[in-house]
Amino acid sequence: MLNKIIHTLGSRFIIVILSLGMLIITTKILGAEVKGEISLLILNLSIVSIISGFLGGPALVYLASRESVRNILRINLIWSIIASSAATFLLYESEMLQFIEPIRFFRMGLMESLIATNLMLLLGKERVQRHNVIQVLKVIATLLPLIILIEYVGKTSAAFIYAYEISLVLSLIASIWSIKSFIKSDPFGGSILQSIQSCLKFGALVQLGNVTQLFNYRLSYYFLEILISPPQLALIRIGIYSASMQVAESLWQFTRSVNTVQYSSVANIKDRAAGLKLSLQLVRLNYSVTLIGVILILLVPISLFEMAFGAEFGEIKNHFLYLSPGIVALAFGGAINHFFAGVGDHRYNTINSVLGFLITLCIVYPLVSRLGTIGAAVGASVVYLIQAAIQVWFLKRSDGIEFSSFYLTASDLSALSNKLKDVWNRISSKS
Repeated sequence: MLNKIIHTLGSRFIIVILSLGMLIITTKILGAEVKGEISLLILNLSIVSIISGFLGGPALVYLASRESVRNILRINLIWSIIASSAATFLLYESEMLQFIEPIRFFRMGLMESLIATNLMLLLGKERVQRHNVIQVLKVIATLLPLIILIEYVGKTSAAFIYAYEISLVLSLIASIWSIKSFIKSDPFGGSILQSIQSCLKFGALVQLGNVTQLFNYRLSYYFLEILISPPQLALIRIGIYSASMQVAESLWQFTRSVNTVQYSSVANIKDRAAGLKLSLQLVRLNYSVTLIGVILILLVPISLFEMAFGAEFGEIKNHFLYLSPGIVALAFGGAINHFFAGVGDHRYNTINSVLGFLITLCIVYPLVSRLGTIGAAVGASVVYLIQAAIQVWFLKRSDGIEFSSFYLTASDLSALSNKLKDVWNRISSKS
């Protein structure tokens, strides 16, 4: 497991660096307004991908070792086409596809959905390294064409759209190549109807939680678009806030790396107690490392943010200050969330996400109305803190854990120190 975590951390570190380069390009070179357009596009594609996952999604990590891979792929291909078509139509009719042609959006949404399915299958088969490589490829294949296309297409969202579509094509090809061995050696039979029932049973519940959680993260973008006028100013504010969110989310890469391996491991561990013990260790590790990262970023002067991202983005640090409690809360709750998902106990995550969504609806709209992007940041932190508390209550109720289980101990620090030494010795021996 340590090797997988190290590989995932390395991949995530590369993604952070590349994403930072992407952020600099889309802020300092393209500007806040174009950054806002890009953020809304990515949000809309994420919605398509999540709707497509209602017959699988992240639940495929659990189902990959229990159902026919062939059946899963057939089901998800057909459903992804239907879901992408429906989402494109609804977004177009709602006038939310202002920067891209509907047919291109449909094509990109479909590819996004199929890539997500293939990546979940890789995790379910514990092919974590292949999963990581494709994620890195996707970022590289967006960044490099973007640098070139800005010169030819101009400093508009069109340059990003072309670059991102290229990355989707390459990532889809790579993901198909990576799962072809699963198709050839598929050990399961069973009817496709049985597989549909399993995908719907687990996938729908998981994706209901994921779609509401996505809105917990991003609904404020739509509120900003609705409440701020003129539209150009709304896009500028969305661009600034989304850049702040990207800086904040860069700290989650450590947590996501650990949780990716955790999810894959717990899903393949039959002993719930063993999975819980592992998950509690990772809870303590995640929030400790993230808290250190938050403190370091808060020490960075505003002038450095302006130098890196442009004068328009000097507000990032102020937004980050209000987002920071929520960042630590999400790092804390991530391993609990992935424990429940790994043991197939998805109802707790779904209930928590739905409750978070209801809280978001109640508090974020008025906060954005009164305080703009600062209100969005405050609302996000409040929701994440409440969700973390709910997760702790669920875990205490389901497994009888004590609050002391979340306290960082000397043995945790010793174990982390030993693991770091192990990593260093392996790197030294290879070099």
